[in-house]
Amino acid sequence: MITVVGSVNMDLSAVVSAFPRPGETVLAQGLRMGLGGKGANQAVTAARLGAQVTLYASVGCDVFGLMARKQLRNEPLSLKLQDSESPTGMALIGVTPAGENSIMVVPGANADLQPGHFDSVQLQPAGVVLVQLEIPQETWRATLHLARQAGVRAVVNASPLSSDVRLADFVDADVLVVNQHEAAALLNQPPFHGIAQAQMAARRLAEQIPEVVVTLGALGAVWAGRAGEGHAAAPVIQAVDTTGAGDAFCGALCAALEAGLPLGQAVAWGNAAGALTATKPGTVAALPTRSELLAFTRQVSLPVKDFA
Repeated sequence: MITVVGSVNMDLSAVVSAFPRPGETVLAQGLRMGLGGKGANQAVTAARLGAQVTLYASVGCDVFGLMARKQLRNEPLSLKLQDSESPTGMALIGVTPAGENSIMVVPGANADLQPGHFDSVQLQPAGVVLVQLEIPQETWRATLHLARQAGVRAVVNASPLSSDVRLADFVDADVLVVNQHEAAALLNQPPFHGIAQAQMAARRLAEQIPEVVVTLGALGAVWAGRAGEGHAAAPVIQAVDTTGAGDAFCGALCAALEAGLPLGQAVAWGNAAGALTATKPGTVAALPTRSELLAFTRQVSLPVKDFA
């Protein structure tokens, strides 16, 4: 079982030829609205890949909250949703024809998710607890601590990373997942580039966190920890929309870890899920099912070990 404690948003995505500069107005070529939020995205991915998933989140009672609840009920997961008087979280997303995105997140009801919504007893059945940083810091920190008390493997996707968050805040985490920019910020070093520098960063982060994964977009991801270190290449794709690709990575990673795969194999599954997601428009609508992902790994000849 995987317990996800995180955010639920409604995403408004506009397709633009280029991102507007300060003071500039650009015409969008289309608008999409759908379920999003890092918590929801990661929970849905893991559930679609066959894991038993419970999502703890806070959602408003407005029309967007009703839409989010309806879409979540269509997914194969258990819901523990806290009603909030605040508006449902929103993400305003610009997407270019090359698949690049620019995102502004309005936390809304996500800021109301408190540690009192769950306890260590509720986390105990889980094999993995997964959190992200779109919820209050006291909540994700408390979740990691409760997971440690319950003896459950705790995974934190340290995104979005704010300036007041330090590596020491993840002391109760077993697995840390960051992109290269977040890794550099946590290490208080300038941005780095390439696989070798990323591997060195993962190694340094793993001095304080048992296992670390640094994602590199088209270059795949590196990992370091108790079982060694390595690099997993990403499949070569034509990106359509990279929104949600990182969340697909985390959801697939946790599904593979919960099934007992070693970290390196779990990273390979994360790469596959992220790449396949980026080939389709939208967020939750683009997240893969198990059959889709298995077909994709065969299509791109990705050497991954299946998991039940």
